[in-house]
Amino acid sequence: MWTFAQFEIFGQDVRYSLRMMGKSFVVTAVTVLALALGIGANTAIFSIVRAVLLHPLAYKNPERLVWVTEILPRQGNLVFDADYFGWRRQCHTLEDIAAYGSWNESTLTGVGEPEHLRGASVTANFFHVLGVEPRIGRGFSAEEDRPGGARVAILSHSLWRRRFSSDPAVLGRAIAERQRIHRNRCSAAGIRVSR
Repeated sequence: MWTFAQFEIFGQDVRYSLRMMGKSFVVTAVTVLALALGIGANTAIFSIVRAVLLHPLAYKNPERLVWVTEILPRQGNLVFDADYFGWRRQCHTLEDIAAYGSWNESTLTGVGEPEHLRGASVTANFFHVLGVEPRIGRGFSAEEDRPGGARVAILSHSLWRRRFSSDPAVLGRAIAERQRIHRNRCSAAGIRVSR
Protein backbone atom coordinates (compact mmCIF):
# COMPACT_ATOMS: atom_id res chain seq x y z
CA MET A 1 0.00 0.00 0.00
CA TRP A 2 1.39 3.36 -0.99
CA THR A 3 1.48 6.15 1.57
CA PHE A 4 1.20 9.88 0.90
CA ALA A 5 4.96 10.30 1.45
CA GLN A 6 5.72 7.67 -1.21
CA PHE A 7 3.42 9.44 -3.71
CA GLU A 8 5.19 12.74 -2.94
CA ILE A 9 8.64 11.16 -3.49
CA PHE A 10 7.42 9.56 -6.74
CA GLY A 11 6.08 12.93 -7.93
CA GLN A 12 9.44 14.58 -7.14
CA ASP A 13 11.25 11.87 -9.09
CA VAL A 14 8.98 12.39 -12.11
CA ARG A 15 9.47 16.19 -12.02
CA TYR A 16 13.25 15.76 -11.69
CA SER A 17 13.28 13.31 -14.65
CA LEU A 18 11.30 15.71 -16.83
CA ARG A 19 13.66 18.61 -15.94
CA MET A 20 16.71 16.51 -16.81
CA MET A 21 15.14 15.34 -20.07
CA GLY A 22 14.37 18.96 -20.98
CA LYS A 23 18.02 19.94 -20.47
CA SER A 24 19.39 17.19 -22.75
CA PHE A 25 17.22 16.96 -25.88
CA VAL A 26 19.47 14.42 -27.66
CA VAL A 27 19.38 11.94 -24.77
CA THR A 28 15.62 12.39 -24.52
CA ALA A 29 15.12 11.81 -28.26
CA VAL A 30 17.29 8.68 -28.22
CA THR A 31 15.46 7.34 -25.15
CA VAL A 32 12.01 7.94 -26.64
CA LEU A 33 13.10 6.44 -29.98
CA ALA A 34 14.53 3.34 -28.26
CA LEU A 35 11.31 2.89 -26.28
CA ALA A 36 9.17 3.32 -29.39
CA LEU A 37 11.22 0.81 -31.39
CA GLY A 38 11.21 -1.66 -28.52
CA ILE A 39 7.45 -1.42 -28.02
CA GLY A 40 6.81 -1.62 -31.78
CA ALA A 41 9.06 -4.66 -32.24
CA ASN A 42 7.52 -6.37 -29.23
CA THR A 43 4.01 -5.75 -30.56
CA ALA A 44 4.92 -7.08 -34.01
CA ILE A 45 6.54 -10.23 -32.63
CA PHE A 46 3.62 -10.90 -30.29
CA SER A 47 1.17 -10.44 -33.18
CA ILE A 48 3.03 -13.06 -35.22
CA VAL A 49 3.32 -15.47 -32.28
CA ARG A 50 -0.37 -14.99 -31.50
CA ALA A 51 -1.44 -15.64 -35.10
CA VAL A 52 0.87 -18.62 -35.64
CA LEU A 53 1.11 -20.35 -32.28
CA LEU A 54 -1.76 -19.28 -30.05
CA HIS A 55 -4.70 -19.44 -32.47
CA PRO A 56 -5.76 -22.89 -33.61
CA LEU A 57 -5.61 -23.69 -37.29
CA ALA A 58 -8.86 -23.27 -39.20
CA TYR A 59 -9.12 -27.01 -39.80
CA LYS A 60 -11.08 -29.77 -38.17
CA ASN A 61 -8.99 -31.40 -35.41
CA PRO A 62 -5.81 -29.38 -36.06
CA GLU A 63 -4.01 -31.15 -33.21
CA ARG A 64 -4.20 -34.39 -35.23
CA LEU A 65 -2.46 -33.00 -38.33
CA VAL A 66 1.18 -33.87 -38.94
CA TRP A 67 3.57 -32.89 -41.70
CA VAL A 68 5.91 -35.60 -42.98
CA THR A 69 8.74 -34.90 -45.39
CA GLU A 70 12.22 -35.91 -46.37
CA ILE A 71 15.02 -33.37 -46.25
CA LEU A 72 17.53 -33.93 -49.01
CA PRO A 73 20.88 -32.13 -49.18
CA ARG A 74 20.84 -29.22 -51.66
CA GLN A 75 17.18 -29.95 -52.52
CA GLY A 76 15.32 -29.10 -49.30
CA ASN A 77 11.99 -30.68 -48.40
CA LEU A 78 11.04 -33.16 -51.05
CA VAL A 79 8.90 -36.29 -51.27
CA PHE A 80 8.93 -38.36 -54.44
CA ASP A 81 5.73 -39.89 -55.80
CA ALA A 82 6.94 -43.44 -55.14
CA ASP A 83 7.65 -42.55 -51.48
CA TYR A 84 4.21 -40.98 -51.07
CA PHE A 85 2.40 -44.00 -52.51
CA GLY A 86 4.57 -46.32 -50.40
CA TRP A 87 3.71 -44.37 -47.25
CA ARG A 88 0.00 -44.54 -48.08
CA ARG A 89 0.20 -48.30 -48.63
CA GLN A 90 2.30 -49.14 -45.58
CA CYS A 91 1.26 -46.60 -42.94
CA HIS A 92 -1.30 -47.88 -40.49
CA THR A 93 -0.78 -45.32 -37.70
CA LEU A 94 -2.22 -42.36 -39.59
CA GLU A 95 -5.86 -42.11 -40.58
CA ASP A 96 -5.02 -40.78 -44.05
CA ILE A 97 -2.14 -39.19 -45.95
CA ALA A 98 -2.44 -36.39 -48.51
CA ALA A 99 0.22 -34.62 -50.53
CA TYR A 100 0.67 -31.20 -52.02
CA GLY A 101 3.13 -29.95 -54.59
CA SER A 102 5.11 -26.77 -54.48
CA TRP A 103 3.34 -23.52 -55.23
CA ASN A 104 2.56 -23.37 -58.93
CA GLU A 105 2.51 -20.04 -60.66
CA SER A 106 0.10 -19.73 -63.54
CA THR A 107 -1.77 -17.12 -65.49
CA LEU A 108 -5.56 -17.08 -65.60
CA THR A 109 -6.76 -16.09 -69.06
CA GLY A 110 -10.05 -16.13 -70.88
CA VAL A 111 -11.95 -13.94 -68.41
CA GLY A 112 -11.01 -10.26 -68.50
CA GLU A 113 -7.37 -9.27 -68.17
CA PRO A 114 -4.84 -12.09 -67.61
CA GLU A 115 -4.06 -12.50 -63.92
CA HIS A 116 -1.02 -14.03 -62.25
CA LEU A 117 -2.12 -16.73 -59.75
CA ARG A 118 -0.40 -18.92 -57.20
CA GLY A 119 -1.71 -22.31 -56.20
CA ALA A 120 -0.65 -25.81 -55.29
CA SER A 121 -1.09 -29.24 -56.82
CA VAL A 122 -2.80 -31.47 -54.28
CA THR A 123 -4.02 -35.04 -54.09
CA ALA A 124 -7.75 -35.68 -54.30
CA ASN A 125 -8.05 -36.35 -50.56
CA PHE A 126 -6.18 -33.19 -49.50
CA PHE A 127 -9.24 -31.25 -48.31
CA HIS A 128 -10.71 -34.36 -46.67
CA VAL A 129 -7.52 -34.82 -44.63
CA LEU A 130 -7.69 -31.18 -43.51
CA GLY A 131 -11.34 -31.63 -42.62
CA VAL A 132 -12.58 -28.89 -44.95
CA GLU A 133 -14.77 -29.07 -47.99
CA PRO A 134 -15.65 -26.47 -50.61
CA ARG A 135 -18.71 -24.52 -49.54
CA ILE A 136 -19.94 -24.41 -53.12
CA GLY A 137 -19.42 -27.23 -55.58
CA ARG A 138 -17.41 -30.34 -54.78
CA GLY A 139 -13.92 -31.48 -53.92
CA PHE A 140 -11.61 -33.50 -56.13
CA SER A 141 -12.49 -37.02 -57.23
CA ALA A 142 -10.20 -40.05 -57.36
CA GLU A 143 -10.51 -40.13 -61.19
CA GLU A 144 -9.10 -36.59 -61.39
CA ASP A 145 -6.14 -37.65 -59.22
CA ARG A 146 -4.83 -40.15 -61.77
CA PRO A 147 -2.31 -39.31 -64.51
CA GLY A 148 -4.22 -38.03 -67.53
CA GLY A 149 -7.29 -37.26 -65.39
CA ALA A 150 -9.40 -34.17 -65.89
CA ARG A 151 -7.77 -30.95 -64.69
CA VAL A 152 -9.94 -29.24 -62.11
CA ALA A 153 -9.36 -26.47 -59.59
CA ILE A 154 -10.83 -25.27 -56.33
CA LEU A 155 -11.16 -21.50 -56.51
CA SER A 156 -10.58 -19.26 -53.53
CA HIS A 157 -13.55 -17.20 -52.43
CA SER A 158 -11.78 -13.93 -53.22
CA LEU A 159 -10.87 -15.06 -56.77
CA TRP A 160 -14.44 -16.27 -57.34
CA ARG A 161 -15.87 -12.92 -56.21
CA ARG A 162 -13.30 -10.77 -58.04
CA ARG A 163 -12.97 -12.57 -61.38
CA PHE A 164 -16.29 -14.37 -61.71
CA SER A 165 -18.63 -11.93 -59.91
CA SER A 166 -19.70 -14.65 -57.43
CA ASP A 167 -21.40 -16.53 -60.27
CA PRO A 168 -22.10 -20.16 -59.20
CA ALA A 169 -22.42 -21.09 -62.88
CA VAL A 170 -18.61 -21.02 -63.12
CA LEU A 171 -18.59 -24.52 -61.59
CA GLY A 172 -17.91 -27.09 -64.29
CA ARG A 173 -17.12 -24.39 -66.83
CA ALA A 174 -13.73 -24.41 -68.56
CA ILE A 175 -11.26 -21.86 -67.29
CA ALA A 176 -8.27 -21.08 -69.45
CA GLU A 177 -4.99 -21.29 -67.60
CA ARG A 178 -1.43 -20.92 -68.89
CA GLN A 179 1.29 -22.51 -66.81
CA ARG A 180 4.83 -21.57 -67.81
CA ILE A 181 5.13 -22.92 -71.37
CA HIS A 182 2.15 -25.29 -71.47
CA ARG A 183 -1.37 -24.17 -72.28
CA ASN A 184 -3.92 -26.04 -70.24
CA ARG A 185 -7.64 -25.79 -69.73
CA CYS A 186 -9.12 -26.68 -66.40
CA SER A 187 -12.61 -26.44 -65.00
CA ALA A 188 -13.72 -25.16 -61.63
CA ALA A 189 -14.86 -27.94 -59.31
CA GLY A 190 -15.58 -25.92 -56.18
CA ILE A 191 -15.18 -22.67 -54.32
CA ARG A 192 -13.53 -22.53 -50.93
CA VAL A 193 -15.11 -19.82 -48.80
CA SER A 194 -12.61 -18.16 -46.49
CA ARG A 195 -13.34 -18.14 -42.75
